[in-house]
Amino acid sequence: MDWAGDTLMKLEAQALLRQSLREGGAQQTSDGYLSLYQSWAAVPEQVRSQFGSEPARDGEVLEAVVRNAGEEAFLYLLPFQTETGERRYLLSRHNRADIETLGEEFFSAALMHSLLTTLAVFGLLFALFFWLIRRATQPIAQLSAWAQTLGTRARVDAPHFEIEELNQLAQRMQEGVSRIEAFNEREKQFLKHASHEMRTPLAIIQASLDTLELQTGEAGKASLRRAQLAGANMALLSSALLWLARESPQALKRERVTLDTFFQAIIEDHRYLLTGRDVAVRLELSSDIIKIKKSLLHIVSANLVRNAFQHSSEGEIVVITDSEGLRLTNPINPEDADANVEGFGLGLELVRRICDKLQWRFSVDLTGDGAQVNVIWSPTSHS
Repeated sequence: MDWAGDTLMKLEAQALLRQSLREGGAQQTSDGYLSLYQSWAAVPEQVRSQFGSEPARDGEVLEAVVRNAGEEAFLYLLPFQTETGERRYLLSRHNRADIETLGEEFFSAALMHSLLTTLAVFGLLFALFFWLIRRATQPIAQLSAWAQTLGTRARVDAPHFEIEELNQLAQRMQEGVSRIEAFNEREKQFLKHASHEMRTPLAIIQASLDTLELQTGEAGKASLRRAQLAGANMALLSSALLWLARESPQALKRERVTLDTFFQAIIEDHRYLLTGRDVAVRLELSSDIIKIKKSLLHIVSANLVRNAFQHSSEGEIVVITDSEGLRLTNPINPEDADANVEGFGLGLELVRRICDKLQWRFSVDLTGDGAQVNVIWSPTSHS
């Protein structure tokens, strides 16, 4: 408000100065509200007494308050120099009531304009900030979108970023994924070759065992039977490993399986593991018929039954089957719980991987005195 008032007085001073020149340089020129004096001596005495001695600085508005008949008024005095270097004095007089009224109006208008200006500035700042944030995060979003293609067939070369650190990060990510893929490929090839190499000696062993069965009497047939069972399981295991590695030349077929007959055969094949031990087996087998990948079901079931028989303590093993899945429980000694878990080894990992690939639900729960294994085959595997 002070700046606006000072500027207005300077403009009025120029206007009155031109008017004074037109009037021939009168000692006082007035428009009713403002008066222009040619010298300090021309200023009325009562005004000079309010400001004291002659002002030393030009261009600075001086203010004084006068009282007359109980009314207050403001005097504003502006000393300035003309273009010719002559000094002039502009005097303005206003009542307090007029100043307060105009001041309130001016303040309200200034406040409204300031508010609008502030909102506009903040709007521009917000837009600028939003643009900067988007510009800063866009490379991150590009990097994230590109990273999602790593390890897939849709993988492309890393885009070039303006930020060099992002280029370095993308390169490290690509190198890391390449190393992992190379490692997985080596393991896959090893699994493939190992499974293929197993097939020939397994076939020779199986043929030799069949020949020995014909040449051996009844006393040795039980041992030969277990050896033949082990060979058959190894052949199934080899097929399963190739299937897990996706190297099998043909997909495993679904076959019709009668659950009680299927699981009774598995139980009998592994019952020799309980010889000389006080362990009973209780079977609750359903007679349902399901259509499922029989070889994989045999590997899963045989591994779980064999582990239960091997690591069971004295008590009762319970095998329950129905059209939805298998549940097997066996007692364990709490002191040997950790050993029992470790005893699953490759068998448990193979079962887990087969179930994951077939989308079967598989879980192992250990309690203080027993272990429970659940396998729920996917409903889509039913006929």
